[in-house]
Amino acid sequence: MRVRAVVAYDGTNYHGFQRQRNAPTVQEALEAAIAQVTQESVTILAAGRTDAGVHALGQVIAYDTHWCHGSVALQRALNATLPTDIVVQEVSVAPDDFHPRRDARSRHYRYTVYN
Repeated sequence: MRVRAVVAYDGTNYHGFQRQRNAPTVQEALEAAIAQVTQESVTILAAGRTDAGVHALGQVIAYDTHWCHGSVALQRALNATLPTDIVVQEVSVAPDDFHPRRDARSRHYRYTVYN
């Protein structure tokens, strides 16, 4: 089954969203938590990427799993496993061909610069 999840994160402690060698990333933390909860190795698909230190509210991801305990239980288990600076806001079942980047209807960016 394909899972669609909406996540938020404080990117201060990460070198961006996308997995990198020798640097902690949001994708790596999410995939590790999903693997721990579901006992499956997954590669997540994402609607976009962020750079080092950048935060996100409402980043959509998707991945395939055999989880059969319901969306609410999955959301709770992931939030209990993830670092406190990453939160799963929503989990739902998606069509098997759902892709967060290709199927996005819109994107919203907000840039805040502190001097």
